[in-house]
Amino acid sequence: MAGLPKRPRNFVNPIMSQEERRMIAWVDQAVVASRNADDIGKSGEKPILQFLNRYLPNCLRCYSGHFATPAGQRSPQIDVMVLDSRYPLLSQNADGSVLAMFHSVITTIEVKTSLGKREIEDIWTKADKIEALQREQNPGTGIPIFVYQMGFAYRTTQRLRTVAKNFFQRTCDYYPFVFLTILRLHEKDQLDEEPLGAGLWFERGTDPALIRTQAPLSDFYYDLTQQCLGILGNRNFGFSEISYHIQRYLTWGTHPADRPHLPKNSI
Repeated sequence: MAGLPKRPRNFVNPIMSQEERRMIAWVDQAVVASRNADDIGKSGEKPILQFLNRYLPNCLRCYSGHFATPAGQRSPQIDVMVLDSRYPLLSQNADGSVLAMFHSVITTIEVKTSLGKREIEDIWTKADKIEALQREQNPGTGIPIFVYQMGFAYRTTQRLRTVAKNFFQRTCDYYPFVFLTILRLHEKDQLDEEPLGAGLWFERGTDPALIRTQAPLSDFYYDLTQQCLGILGNRNFGFSEISYHIQRYLTWGTHPADRPHLPKNSI
């Protein structure tokens, strides 16, 4: 496009780099200040929620919490849910966590302050549970509600080759697919230049793919934004469809459609 400066190859966005440093410093301070695992976990969720709600398009919004299916099934606790902002929330707690409609969920993100074998297993275990709920809601008719799943770690306690071995042990000839982002690799995997992070995923569900990057947050944001907008485009839900979805959840009202039919002149 005329008038825009040409971006050099391997360009590291300084704004995203500053966001990375701020987020990592926040989490590192929380780890030092508290030994409570729940407190540390929430400290990992907060900076990424704030980051995403600042930078994502207005059609998307992010919360921690659960989602519910129309049948009342509830998901496990999800660190970050990226939601279609056109849908209302079912409830919101004092701590900001929410109960969302399954139909509004576009992406789920499992957040880890540090990444080891146990944390990788946690990511896959939760991905399996979310995938099971998806399968129950998608019996093969209509537009499937595909939810993109991601893992996000601030640091790793293991060398990258060990992380990759543990992550890729899972066969992925079927869903779920999980894209894993690491902001900072183990110190023994770092170079003398910009700090390195990494992205790990299954290409086409079968072939392991791994990339080391000096811009892990930029890559994460780019991938997340593209995937979310692509999913919204594939669903192609208009307001009529959304109204129908909402009707499946909001069953406690006194709208005439929810009451038995009454004959004319009966009131």
